[in-house]
Amino acid sequence: MMTMNIARFESLLKDEIGLDSLSIGPSAVERAVQERQRICRIPDEDTYYFLICSSPSERQELIESVVVPETWFFRDSGAFEVLAATCAGGASRSLNLLSLPCSTGEEPYSMAMTLLDAGCEPGSFTIDAVDISGRALEHAKAALYRKNSFRGGDQSFRTRHFDGPRLTDRVKQHVRFHQATSSIRGRR
Repeated sequence: MMTMNIARFESLLKDEIGLDSLSIGPSAVERAVQERQRICRIPDEDTYYFLICSSPSERQELIESVVVPETWFFRDSGAFEVLAATCAGGASRSLNLLSLPCSTGEEPYSMAMTLLDAGCEPGSFTIDAVDISGRALEHAKAALYRKNSFRGGDQSFRTRHFDGPRLTDRVKQHVRFHQATSSIRGRR
């Protein structure tokens, strides 16, 4: 197999979604391009490059192939301890929070659970959760989680905020999901 000129794909992904290919490894980008070429039945990289430059839907498929949806509930416990302190003493101010990128929703939902458990009044906060991956956002909106999302120490939040593998509406109502758009869509 010929060596692929992956630099232009890496550059496009950097411009499109800010992806530094070193963060996932250049071989991951190459594998994603090769897989998308195979699925599209396009044997050469020049034709595929033209396709992703001219087709927003195929460009999104390539993006979906390189994003890494690796997350779990309460992944960085220290950050959630600080967040809980914002409601200490019954603070009455309204909070508007942002989770970016939010992947499959574990982080913004952890934020909501933290604030509810800390005594923040329901309705006193909202969380906007943003990600480039439409697939990850669909998963997040469904709020149905498997074992891999529940790692780490204390799992007591599961009895308070889950009905089996599904997150309760009490938590879900505080999070609004949005799909990010890139800076170059429509310019090619």
